[in-house]
Amino acid sequence: MILLAGPDYVRAAPLLQSPKAAAENASTPQTPPTVYFEGGELASGKAVVAIEHLPKWQKPFPLYKKLDPVWWLANADDPTPPDDYKPGNPMRKMAWYLRNPFHNLTFYVIGIADKPFWRIGPYPTQTTNPKGGWNWAICERKILHLGFVDYQKKGFQFYAGWRTGGNFGLKMNFGQAAKSKKTAPKSNQ
Repeated sequence: MILLAGPDYVRAAPLLQSPKAAAENASTPQTPPTVYFEGGELASGKAVVAIEHLPKWQKPFPLYKKLDPVWWLANADDPTPPDDYKPGNPMRKMAWYLRNPFHNLTFYVIGIADKPFWRIGPYPTQTTNPKGGWNWAICERKILHLGFVDYQKKGFQFYAGWRTGGNFGLKMNFGQAAKSKKTAPKSNQ
């Protein structure tokens, strides 16, 4: 992997092959570059990093599926519920579909999860800033630039835009308790 530095960002890119070259040379397995930083400017979030996202699907979904409103309601990634999801419930399959409606719409119609793209931002592999506060990112797909913004502080979280996997999301939580480590209960002695 080589880091290509620009005035405003650092881009992590494969040293030996591009996505196009990897597709042409099928004998060479293509894996997304992993960016490791152990301290310094990048780990502190002061610089901007780019990572490459490669879809798990071999080909993008065809246009006729993306134009079908019934397909928007389905879940191409997990079409059937796992065995441990509400076992014995006669409405189990219906509850599975209602749990995440519009999955295909947010991932594959308005999202770009089925296509390769670059995600650029201070924390491109994460939805939130690990230190709290603001996080932002941009998903670059050819001439398309899709934005993402996140803010979290003291139990409040908000985000809107295209998340780490290329799917569109919108969330706002008020008064959500901060996740903390479980501690052993105090004994009454």
